[in-house]
Amino acid sequence: MRISTQKVIISLLVFFSSIIQYSEACELKIRIMHYPPIAIKQLDNTWQGMDKDYSQLLLKHIKCSANYIEMPFSRGLRMLELGQIDMMLNMTKTAQREALYYFIGPYRQETLSLITHKSIPDIKNWQQLINISGFIAIQRGVYYGKQFNNLLEKNKKFAEKLIHVAENQARIGLVIKERAIGFFEETSYLNYQIKNNPQFTDMKVHNIIIQTSPVHMAISKKTFDLHQAQKLQKSLEFLKSQNELINIEFKYQNSVMKNNKSTL
Repeated sequence: MRISTQKVIISLLVFFSSIIQYSEACELKIRIMHYPPIAIKQLDNTWQGMDKDYSQLLLKHIKCSANYIEMPFSRGLRMLELGQIDMMLNMTKTAQREALYYFIGPYRQETLSLITHKSIPDIKNWQQLINISGFIAIQRGVYYGKQFNNLLEKNKKFAEKLIHVAENQARIGLVIKERAIGFFEETSYLNYQIKNNPQFTDMKVHNIIIQTSPVHMAISKKTFDLHQAQKLQKSLEFLKSQNELINIEFKYQNSVMKNNKSTL
């Protein structure tokens, strides 16, 4: 009887411990960075954009709140691995990353394109990209796709044309200073910048697709267990079945979100 009572007490302690742990995680620390229209930082330091809408939708469904923390992508990856933040959005799932994070999704598709100065001749295929003259800026930690990675492994001359930067906004600075001719980025971001950002006036998007891939949310294995990750996945699937996700996509699709209260 004593052993049985001890087992019950231990089970109750484990149960209430899990509840406490879950409630503590109910304000999620989420990495964010100004990246319109995906994430838009307002002049009053509040956030708008697709990532906020997607995360708010999921968190509302599980009755949690968000604490958005601004940081570069590469730093976010490391902090997510260590459990210093709980979630990152706009993530491509790879085998290497799956060893470090749980992935929730996908919740949308992304397409990566090449943007350069207007003076660069049209790039329509990978062979023309390989032969391009000048340096191309890429962001550390970003996955540009299997075909791109294979190209880097097989063509060292092309790999030497790449300049690695920590923050996405540093790349346009390299182009303006003529240290790079362009960079790769999500098409929606590029279209937004060309329409709204004077720094992109002399830029053009080329008709070459670097990668099209599903986008996920990633959560830290340090702050979530597999069971919690599965519950989040089920919540996202439910929201998808109710057309909640596609409604967010339609909200931003083919729209120019020019907002005088936001920064470029």
